[in-house]
Amino acid sequence: MHFKKGEKEMCPRKPPKPCSYPNCPELTYGRYCEKHQKEMDRKYSSTNRPFKYLYNTARWKRLRKQFL
Repeated sequence: MHFKKGEKEMCPRKPPKPCSYPNCPELTYGRYCEKHQKEMDRKYSSTNRPFKYLYNTARWKRLRKQFL
């Protein structure tokens, strides 16, 4: 097959698979369907990450300074 400059060959897409959220029958190309992806993004926001608060304390800064 010959393509003109700038044209790309169409590649077949992977078939959709079921959403990874428990008991969700929706098919998706990612890990979660749109509904559950939004929910998972909200669940794992930067404010909910574990131990984030530890690195902004005076104790941590003092220990870091001693180590360095």
